[in-house]
Amino acid sequence: MKEKKCLICGNQSDKNFSIITTETREGLGLWEKCNNCGLSINRKGVEKDTAKDFYNESYQKKNSLESGKQQSANEHFLSRKSSAKKIAERLYPLLKPTMSVYELGAGTGELLFYLKDKVKSCEANEINKIYSDFIESELNIKSSHNDFLKEKFKNQFDMIISICTIDHIYEITEILDKVYKNLKKDGLFYLEIPNDSQVLNKYLKPVFSKFMYQKAHYYSFNIETIGKLLKKVGFKIKNIETRQEYTSKNFLNWYFTNKPQKSFNEATSENKMLDNFNDEFELSINKLFNNFDEGFKKIVLENKLGDTICVVAKK
Repeated sequence: MKEKKCLICGNQSDKNFSIITTETREGLGLWEKCNNCGLSINRKGVEKDTAKDFYNESYQKKNSLESGKQQSANEHFLSRKSSAKKIAERLYPLLKPTMSVYELGAGTGELLFYLKDKVKSCEANEINKIYSDFIESELNIKSSHNDFLKEKFKNQFDMIISICTIDHIYEITEILDKVYKNLKKDGLFYLEIPNDSQVLNKYLKPVFSKFMYQKAHYYSFNIETIGKLLKKVGFKIKNIETRQEYTSKNFLNWYFTNKPQKSFNEATSENKMLDNFNDEFELSINKLFNNFDEGFKKIVLENKLGDTICVVAKK
């Protein structure tokens, strides 16, 4: 169980925490919010000494990108490629051919796959050994599945990347300190994490919170709380915004059925409402919903309610 003291503001009074939910993706749990700074904290997450076994075994079964199926490393790589390409395109303007890049929590290396030809070198850390081995054998990128806090590097990096990873790590402050120390002067830290204030969690909270809050996450951040934590470590925030990966159809699916879609790809790329006849009516309806999706995402981002927070921070 996480200690009562808030890692951002230091609050440790029981009166200054409020319960968010006792129902999580895995069943009974306890998530609380710090009333001082707004940080959401998992009080019954994965025990620190069982984390590695958890991520190598049960996590993949319960949190597959395709509901009900435990994907192989290659299947996971293929499922994540289109999403990783979008992240890579956000990063391209920040890259230089002389840069050394390190990714913490690299999955199957799907993002580094798109970056490796743009920079001097890439290196990965991934707690799931099967995924880490896949990165080395299939992508020819150096990868380790060891505890990041125990890793020793000969040289500092120009950029460190973390995509939806740090909220899974028990020693989050120690991790961010190490990221900071292993960056060169003026080095960049690119961070993406789920947005606690995303549109589904804010406007469909009674339903979505049971899916949003899970055993595998120790914290859930919004723009304000992650900004405060990074500044506390010593980073300077160059840019912070949200992006919306999930479609308006996914939002409507949650609204009407109270449950997620069958797969990650379906929830992030499928906009068609009809898909049987390919006649004029069907094409018109699908065009209508495609335009609706574009408008939906525009409004979501204008209000900083995107499902993912994206941060560019500088040492």
